[in-house]
Amino acid sequence: MSFQYPKSAKALHKYIANKISTVYDAKEAENISRILLMDLLNLTGTDIILDGPVQHDKVNGKRLNEAIERLLNNEPLQYILERADFFGFELYMNHHVLIPRPETEELVRLVIEIAPEKPHILDIGTGSGCIAIALAKRIIHSRVDAVDVSEEALEVARRNAKLNLADVDFVIQDILLVNELDKKYDIIVSNPPYIPSSERTSMAKNVVQNEPEVALFVPDNSPFLFYDKIAELGLKSLAENGWLFFEIHEGKGAELRQLLLEKGYRSIFIHQDMQGKNRILQAGF
Repeated sequence: MSFQYPKSAKALHKYIANKISTVYDAKEAENISRILLMDLLNLTGTDIILDGPVQHDKVNGKRLNEAIERLLNNEPLQYILERADFFGFELYMNHHVLIPRPETEELVRLVIEIAPEKPHILDIGTGSGCIAIALAKRIIHSRVDAVDVSEEALEVARRNAKLNLADVDFVIQDILLVNELDKKYDIIVSNPPYIPSSERTSMAKNVVQNEPEVALFVPDNSPFLFYDKIAELGLKSLAENGWLFFEIHEGKGAELRQLLLEKGYRSIFIHQDMQGKNRILQAGF
């Protein structure tokens, strides 16, 4: 696919937005077009507004061509640009890790509000490291451990920790095979796989076709597979006055609350995200 680009910033912005409007709605297409121009052609928002000139060269033109083609094939922008923003930090991205969502930023914000002084924190299923890195950077004198079953994901997480000068101890671990943690934690936080496999067909193509399945889906007959395991570990490994924090499926909050009650957790709170959906569960003794 080859494009003959307009020579002015505003016209090029509109041109790209129109090209990708078959995949994205108008507002999102405009936002993505602006990001591409700023990232790949070093234009500014002012350049676009004032319709400044665009200097094309073969390298940047080729990169822009490739980016548009990948967008038209439903590939997320974050993978194309190999970066994402999360809680004020820039993260490296590739297909081995989930793209961080705004709801997860709300989870991090709540943990920060609740955390005691000098907390020891465990992030289970760290992926890109976004939760662990944000907590390590934002909570003074915290100690943060993070585990994941994927060595490829941990490579991304370690790269992101180095990029953001975050002190996190990353360990490869299949949490489903662990019977007991070897440390006590003030906070155990997780955004585990929680989407039933049967919901796959109703999800956006750019998610299902690109993001790692192991980080998204659970069997239909075991929707609480990871929550159940982590809650069991928390019974032994949470310090006095410690807390579990989970990102959860919006439709499973009541069932998950009952599961934790049956395990012996008593202080259980379900928090809504900015869209009014049940998204975060907090549990303690």
